[in-house]
Order: sequence, then C-alpha cells, then structure tokens
Amino acid sequence: FEDAALSDVALTPLVVMRTSYSVLPRQFPLSIRPGSLVEGATYRFELVAQQASAFIDVVVAVAPVAGLLEVRPAIGVSLITNFTLSSSNWATANLPLKYRFETRREDGRVNRVLRTVELDPELRDAVLVAANPSYLACVAIDTLGAWGEATTTASVFPLQDNVDAVANETITAASAVFNKALVCQVAAAAADLVSTTSTQEALVDVLIPSWDIYDFGGDQFSEFASALVAPITRATASIL
Repeated sequence: FEDAALSDVALTPLVVMRTSYSVLPRQFPLSIRPGSLVEGATYRFELVAQQASAFIDVVVAVAPVAGLLEVRPAIGVSLITNFTLSSSNWATANLPLKYRFETRREDGRVNRVLRTVELDPELRDAVLVAANPSYLACVAIDTLGAWGEATTTASVFPLQDNVDAVANETITAASAVFNKALVCQVAAAAADLVSTTSTQEALVDVLIPSWDIYDFGGDQFSEFASALVAPITRATASIL
C-alpha cells in the first residue's frame, strides 16, 4: 500500500474473534478504501485462521491512458448544430474499451450524460446545451472496470429565434426514431432555451413515457435523469 498498513485503509474489520458462545460468520469480507492500491502493482492478501491459512494474489488494473477527445464542429448553436464527439488514442492492456460521453461543470463534476456506456468511441449528431465554453468529457472503461478520461471544449451559442417551434420539432423527430440518447440531449438543451411553460411541460411529457419505451437500466438511468431534471427545474422556476 502507498505508505499505509492494511489497517489504515481497510473499511471492514480485519479480525474476527470467536468465543465459546459465538459462531463465526460464513463470510469474512474485506473492503478497502478507494485509491489505496497502486495501479499495476500485485498484492497478496492472506487469511489466517487458528489452524489454517489461505492467500490470493491480486493484480491492480492500470487505467486507460493517453486518450484524446475531439469535437466537430468546435463552434455551433444549441438545437441547430449537430456535434460529433470522437475519442481515440487510448492505451490499455484490457480491451475492448467502452465509452461514456458527458458534459462537465467548470469544476470537473459531471453535469449531464450525453450517452451511456457503449463500444462505439464516437457520438454522432449530438445536441448540446448552450454554453461557452461547453466542457465535454469521454470516459473510457476497460474490461476490468478501470477508467480514464479525456476532455475538450466547444462553444455552443443559444438559439435566438423560433426557439419553442424548433424545440418542439426537434424533440418530436428524436422521439419518432426512438433515439433515446438524442431525446435526452434535446430535452436538456431545449429546457434551457424555451420561453413558454407549455413547451416545458411538453418536454416532460415526452420524457416520462420514454422511461418505459427505452427500458432504461443501470448506467442509462443517469442519462435519463440528467435530461429530465432540466425541464422540470425550468418549469418549476417559471411557475414560482
């Protein structure tokens, strides 16, 4: 461990004592604080009982590194411009990689999920929320669950004219072709721009049924939730 004993990083007890009146548990799990193991290192964990012992050697995965993220075009208009995000150049020993695309806040925290984990390193025809700069990220995840990330920025300007009409048209088209990721992207982008409560409510009306249509699960929930919160928050603010 990095300048630490196992007792310093363990989140579960390292010793279980048996008295004459107690029964030892069938399982004795070990949980270690995240970030305590060195990438690429090999650790031996040993379990010692009164009359026996056993050990296991664990190799810590090395996260994918050296990845790049490119956005084309680098400048566009929300709801009008279709952006393509491409990630490449990753180095890893544990292929294949899967990729998740996100927008980020200025401090690096996840803002919205653009597309959940897939094998395709490219996200085509993405609709981005107006922001200048718009912080974009790709998270590459290997077969062992280790991950690395690449980031870039784009300049996405707000649509100025016919916002409600364009928003309605765009989300209707996305919903008609059952493009789950695009429905979520359009809803989030439109919610930041539309001026009428009826259009905001329409965005929610499209998203709610999509929960059943697209059979969301696992990591996809974050994609749906990040899109849903935008129109709901905007509609609530308008009512208040």
